[in-house]
Amino acid sequence: MKNVLKITIIIFFLCQLVYSQTKKGAKELSIGASFMSRSYENSDESWTAFNIPIRLGFCVNNNLEIEPELLFNKYEEEDAGLIFSVNIAYNINSPGRSNPTVPFLLGGVGFSNTIVILPNYAHAGIEEGKGWTILNLGAGLKMFLSKTAALRLEYRFQKYNGDSDLTYHNVLFGMSVFI
Repeated sequence: MKNVLKITIIIFFLCQLVYSQTKKGAKELSIGASFMSRSYENSDESWTAFNIPIRLGFCVNNNLEIEPELLFNKYEEEDAGLIFSVNIAYNINSPGRSNPTVPFLLGGVGFSNTIVILPNYAHAGIEEGKGWTILNLGAGLKMFLSKTAALRLEYRFQKYNGDSDLTYHNVLFGMSVFI
């Protein structure tokens, strides 16, 4: 385990030497994951949920990116739920030079047939006409490994509106490939 950690740290610092930028016309394919867990004080039980977002971003210019996203949500043995969102990301590139790490801001809206209320799971079927609209707000970093690949770390605030209004705070980690 120590060797894996050492290699990861070395790769991270070496990757800081590779400078890249998002460029107009480029496409970004990104996949990530987030994990939610909840337990109560003085309780042996805990509940978990797992999210996998898949995005295909389109760079409108060097800073602005449109990112349609499909997020798969899984809670224990239940059926997987889906969240479809369209987000706009603003990449904060330094003018005049390329950066190995690009911060970004994100905002968007979406629709979901799923919400996770740990320890209970709510899954509204599309056939029942139920669902939630979602507001996405967030910020993150793209840490370029090369001119075509980056690690992506992101904080996401999500506000669900529907039968039940809920707020989630997620941290997502993933990988992006620029085509």
